[in-house]
Amino acid sequence: MLDPGSNTTNIESPAHNFYEEDGHFSADCTPIKSAEEVQKFNHALLKVRKAINFSESVSRENSSDSLNLVKKRKELYFPVERIKFNDLYDWESKEQQFISENIKKPRAGTLVTCNNNKLALFRMGDMVYAIDEKCPHMGGPLHLGDIENLGEANIICVVCPWHKWRIELGSGKLKIPPGRNKRNEIYPTKVLPDGSIQIGFSEISSFYFDYPEEF
Repeated sequence: MLDPGSNTTNIESPAHNFYEEDGHFSADCTPIKSAEEVQKFNHALLKVRKAINFSESVSRENSSDSLNLVKKRKELYFPVERIKFNDLYDWESKEQQFISENIKKPRAGTLVTCNNNKLALFRMGDMVYAIDEKCPHMGGPLHLGDIENLGEANIICVVCPWHKWRIELGSGKLKIPPGRNKRNEIYPTKVLPDGSIQIGFSEISSFYFDYPEEF
């Protein structure tokens, strides 16, 4: 719906009215009235979701002795709200480690919700790693875990605070205990010049498309 005398496009949804202006969306809580409009909106969103399916989540094929990963590209980037690059604890900074020990600044990752996914962010110098928040063992909060370098290759791992499972940040693969076909999803990140962080996904979360057809 186009408001007379305005450059704003109004798209109605079951729970909100979404307004597009200058390429950005905002919402208010005005309910819609027509179930037919809800159904049309659902179908339109479904088409968008299928159109923007860059398909890079990692699909998994389990077998008794291996975990075969089929890599696909994640090119749909979502902004991280209220967190900037400099807000992240830098695990490579000796200065931050000294500050943490003296003023009890937490040595930890950062829990964020992006595209309806709970992720743990870890900063290592100029690099930001994004990984699923829950440990594949019993769902421990990885953002509260320590960082450890394993072996001569110095593989960067997050250590689950519950049972000390080690998960490689660069691949999501479980390193300790060995021999288990478990892993966490990982996500590419971008840091913009203003310090904003973006995280890459293969598609828009289905959460945003699960609208009821009737009210």
